[in-house]
Amino acid sequence: MDIKIKIDLINDLKIKMFKNVENLNVKLDIEKLSDWDFIYKHQYLMKRFIIQKPRNVHFSKEFLIEKRFKKIVDNIVYDLEKGNDLTPYISKRIEKLDFIDKMLNDWDVHHFHLGDCHEEDTNYIIRTNELLFARITDDDVYMIGIYKHGDLYKQEILRVIHANWSDTLVDYKLFGINGSDLTDKEIKSFRRNNVCYALNMDDDTVYAPLGGGYTSSGHNLKVLIDVDRVTKMLREIETFVKSNGQLFLDEIENRSNTKVSYLEFELIDFPNPLLLLEKNSGITFNIMD
Repeated sequence: MDIKIKIDLINDLKIKMFKNVENLNVKLDIEKLSDWDFIYKHQYLMKRFIIQKPRNVHFSKEFLIEKRFKKIVDNIVYDLEKGNDLTPYISKRIEKLDFIDKMLNDWDVHHFHLGDCHEEDTNYIIRTNELLFARITDDDVYMIGIYKHGDLYKQEILRVIHANWSDTLVDYKLFGINGSDLTDKEIKSFRRNNVCYALNMDDDTVYAPLGGGYTSSGHNLKVLIDVDRVTKMLREIETFVKSNGQLFLDEIENRSNTKVSYLEFELIDFPNPLLLLEKNSGITFNIMD
């Protein structure tokens, strides 16, 4: 007996992602973008966006602050520790889905503007030439220092991270590979041309790109790999469900004493756990169990 099964997990995921960014001042076009482009743009936006959650703040030994910036830095630290919205301090390019943050891709470093008041008619702090550089993880913020806008390529930034928090970089260490001794100008050229590189630290430690690296097209390599993995997994789950319709019908009858004439699935949670709702019966399936 052929069992009618309706399932489109990629589209379900896109709808969840669309709702996820509704409150941000960005527009993901669910109709015009291909499935892959839509998911990539969402995931890369989430990498660039600082998710609101309380974090522990740490300062490098090299961190120096001029008196004129102390209040705004204190405000940023307060917002980071409380899990408040950091969007007013970051680049306005967060609203541009096609913008590629090369510094973030390379060293996993965000920057904050240090204006002392908001711009007129926007939620953004006044833009400044001086920027606060920080590396942000799920639970911690590592304050590197205050630099100029033109310092995005200064290898000193990566060296400060290494000197202060090398214990947080273990997963990025490369072994059996010789790094390069590069100038800041060469790093700028490499980024402009989407060329990945491995930089020698003073103790000859070599790291893979902390921010995921980039392909020749400028896509963030780690995000790209994750998107490929997710889309492949969801398609494989769809194939499994379509090939095992009777198994699901039997399970629905066993769990609810209900018979349904066809199956209609919706992705309701992802990725951990990965839950599918069979809409006719109201039964939820944890596919990864």
